[in-house]
Amino acid sequence: MEIFNIFFTFALVLTFCKCKNNDALSLQTCNVLKGISILAVFIGHTSKVFTGLFLYKFYCSIGLFAVSVFFFISGYGLMYAYLNKENYRNGFLKKRILPLLICYTIACL
Repeated sequence: MEIFNIFFTFALVLTFCKCKNNDALSLQTCNVLKGISILAVFIGHTSKVFTGLFLYKFYCSIGLFAVSVFFFISGYGLMYAYLNKENYRNGFLKKRILPLLICYTIACL
């Protein structure tokens, strides 16, 4: 478990070091981190195949850490857009919440 955390942290540091601009959390960097996190969550979900092995705990820890990174990056993106875009709040509920409520209602029916 600790080995993965060290590896993933090292990958994050390398991602930040390869930035071409001075903004460490640029759009490109955030997208790369979200992509890595999505793959890591997928690996964590497929860990059920390895139940009972050492790899099961290792893969579960991958998923837990990756979900945290994904939520942090997503929240950072929302906050960045909120602070830097002028009319970000206009239509926010309509664009974000309404499609979720429609899908939720259909799924419940």
